[in-house]
This record gives sequence, structure tokens and C-alpha cells, in this order.
Amino acid sequence: MVRQWRNDPVVVRNYAFREYITPEMQKEWFKRINNFNNLYTIIHYNNEKVGVINLKNIDWENRTFEGGIFIPDEKQHNTPLPAIVSYLTTEIPLTWFDWNVGYAHVLRTNVQTQSFIRQLGYELAPGQEEAENQKYIITKA
Repeated sequence: MVRQWRNDPVVVRNYAFREYITPEMQKEWFKRINNFNNLYTIIHYNNEKVGVINLKNIDWENRTFEGGIFIPDEKQHNTPLPAIVSYLTTEIPLTWFDWNVGYAHVLRTNVQTQSFIRQLGYELAPGQEEAENQKYIITKA
């Protein structure tokens, strides 16, 4: 299911990696992320599985993380769901766990997601203006 979602054109257009993901590629990816430094979960809404949200590349010593989300059903994109899930996934590490910094990567052409994460408090990292897959940063402040 996750592989099918990730291969959906709605999702693929928002990622730097755009190759078709085969079952073998997914198995290799899962071997790499199936550890304590990557937390992935399925988003359940109205008794349906609708997407994936994650904290990855967690640095437990420095208390940093990179967040991500994808929801393939475009009907959900303009509902409160992405905002609520993303807010909680950002707020919990920074406030409840007292972590220092969160990161997100957004394609330079993905203006809608850039606007969305800026509303969450993320700012474009220095030197990222011309990058294709731009890095954004959020801190407790």
C-alpha cells in the first residue's frame, strides 16, 4: 500500500526521487529505515488509511529530526487533516520532547507545500535559495 501511494503521480511530483519504486527497491528502503532513527506511521482518518507521516534521520544526541508527509488522495489536501497531522508531528518533538531542530525538504517548484510549512514555522535554510530540493528548518523559538 505504501509503495503504491509513493508511486502515485500525485505523490511522485513532490519528491526529488521520481523513479518507479519496485517491490525490491521498497524492501531495500525498508531495511535502511527500519531502525530507532526513523519513525514512520500510517495516517488513519475516518476509518481509512490515507497517507504516511514520518520523523526520520533522528539524531537522539542532538535532538534533531527531519519530518515528512504524503497523502495521495487530493481530496484530503485542502482539509484540516494535513495541517493537524503535520502540526502534531512537529510540535510533539520540539515542545513535549524538548528537541532542538526539525528539518524538511521541499522541491523549489512546490510552492503550495512551501507556503504550508512556513505556516508551521519552518524557514528556508541559508544557502538553499537555488537548491532544487530545498532544506527548511524549524526551531523551538
